[in-house]
Amino acid sequence: GRYRGLRGLVHAQLKNSSGALDDFRDAYELGDRDPAPMLARAQILIAKGDLEAGRVALEQAREHGAEAGAVGSLEGALRRLSGDHSGALEG
Repeated sequence: GRYRGLRGLVHAQLKNSSGALDDFRDAYELGDRDPAPMLARAQILIAKGDLEAGRVALEQAREHGAEAGAVGSLEGALRRLSGDHSGALEG
């Protein structure tokens, strides 16, 4: 599982979002609970405009110990893209 999560991060850096999302899903299914790939997955989904899936991925990352600053930053992006511009500054 960890290998798939790390490979997903490489895919994300290479701007291969579909490969990254596949690897992040597989990593989780194989038991990897590292929050870094979960945060990256949330970021990709949010950037693609899939806000609900991005929220789910972000909550998953939070549950597995993601850094509060990273979570807050992505929450701000979610709020902004949802139309809550003043709330976006709170994250």
